[in-house]
Amino acid sequence: MSKSSLELFRGKLIGAEKPLALKAFALAEEAHAGVMRKDGETPYIEHPVKVTSLLFELGIRDDKILAVALLHDVVEDCEDETIKKKLYETFSSEIIEAVMTLSKPKGYNNNLYYDKIKQNPIATIVKLADRTHNLSTLYSFSEVKKAKYIKETEDFVYPLIAYAQHHYYEYANQLRMFDLWIESIVKNLSPYLEKLKED
Repeated sequence: MSKSSLELFRGKLIGAEKPLALKAFALAEEAHAGVMRKDGETPYIEHPVKVTSLLFELGIRDDKILAVALLHDVVEDCEDETIKKKLYETFSSEIIEAVMTLSKPKGYNNNLYYDKIKQNPIATIVKLADRTHNLSTLYSFSEVKKAKYIKETEDFVYPLIAYAQHHYYEYANQLRMFDLWIESIVKNLSPYLEKLKED
């Protein structure tokens, strides 16, 4: 994603009057500065921007949700305590709680992690956008990691979608789209899951 594309994204947030998302974008840029995704070529900031854009395209206009989407990896992936301090100083407890819910602690347990997410509607909708984007960029993963990621999706993300569809009716349309997209991507990548079973 070029600098001009990032500026266009910033302009979209300004035009949509999303002050929280703009602050979140600034902090995310600082937190992920110089960091690349697993392919070693893509600036990491592209990921939270794509996750947020996906939510925006699906009609999500809640400033808090967009802010969380931009911030969802800043605690987990950034060891700079200054970033965490700025997070707590700048944003509401609702945003911080969702970001912390999405942040995987060391030695985390998937059952506990996803159980916590499903109790938070903001964390849930952001997690599904995050998973959708990550599944679409699995080319940068090793074969075994692809298989494990798909298995995690089937074991934990599918139940998360099902739970959300029965509890978060306000996101019914978005949840339906995530369900279709994730299932379609996983179906196309199912050979990797078979590889994991064979290994």
